[in-house]
Amino acid sequence: MIAAVGLTGCLREGIDTIALPFGKVPDAVIPQEIREQFEQYMPIYDGITPPNIEGEYLCQPDRLVFTSDYGFEVGHVFSPVYFKFANQTASGMAIYRERQGSSVSDASEVYVVGQGNNFTAYFISNVEHRDDYGNITATAKLSEIVSGTVTSDGIVNYRNAFIMLDKYDPDHELMDVNEYRVFEDGDGLAVRYNWTKASAGEDAGLPDKLQRGKSINK
Repeated sequence: MIAAVGLTGCLREGIDTIALPFGKVPDAVIPQEIREQFEQYMPIYDGITPPNIEGEYLCQPDRLVFTSDYGFEVGHVFSPVYFKFANQTASGMAIYRERQGSSVSDASEVYVVGQGNNFTAYFISNVEHRDDYGNITATAKLSEIVSGTVTSDGIVNYRNAFIMLDKYDPDHELMDVNEYRVFEDGDGLAVRYNWTKASAGEDAGLPDKLQRGKSINK
């Protein structure tokens, strides 16, 4: 069994903070060379007046919309995703917590852009991939992006994406650099759902959706 530790997400390179375009998702999060194709599957809402997205949510079923590699087939359904946005500020900063299976991750520097009820939230995380003995077998830097339209019932047209930005992965356990996967709530609505108290004490692990999975042919 392979486990991983998710580290706090932020937009930093060493001690230098990445310059952020006002009201937009930067190239540090969506590399320019893949952006055009990526946005065909993942809606990105620019704007400097995003809605308040604070709350706890459930994405079920978590279904793969598109993958740029061969890890899983489109339509593959993963474990339910429980997630939370909190402490959103007037400047568009928030914190994020996510649980999927035994995997729990947190991000303390989440950026929220958009306008009206439409939003895009994004952050960069570093993860360590460990074996049963606690040895680090791979490390990765990836961006995570969440988009949708917030309502009193939840997030309509919820989509979530991962982009692999960099990695040390000698055994090829993870998706490749600049590969990405886009997911959706299969019924079109990530509902509001109070889950954080029930999930206390879960062990951290690496979500299956970031691993190579079963190879398939085109």
